[in-house]
Amino acid sequence: MIKELSGRYVSFRIRPFVYKECLEYSKEVVKKLKLGEIYILEKNFQKAIDKFNEVIKIDKTYSEAYINKAICYKNLKKYEEALNILNMTTREGYIEKEGDLMKIFYIKGVCFKYLKKYKE
Repeated sequence: MIKELSGRYVSFRIRPFVYKECLEYSKEVVKKLKLGEIYILEKNFQKAIDKFNEVIKIDKTYSEAYINKAICYKNLKKYEEALNILNMTTREGYIEKEGDLMKIFYIKGVCFKYLKKYKE
């Protein structure tokens, strides 16, 4: 298994001592992601967006951060911005789980509805 970590690629079979660094990385990402989700529940969408941006800075391929960020923009009625994020996520191939694609299409549908772009 090879993972990019701090700008370098590391094979875990070759360097098992990196495990601790990866664990800290994972904890930081999950902590920021969950905090962003709490901000969504509190309807503090701008703070949530800031947390998701922090997650994306750490791991630019983390699809859940992009999806949650798009949800925030949708709730702020910034539908075009939400669509741009979702389109970039699918274009760049940042889909991690099967359910991600369903979430993306649902959010896009809601945005198109409010933008009255029914054919798209």
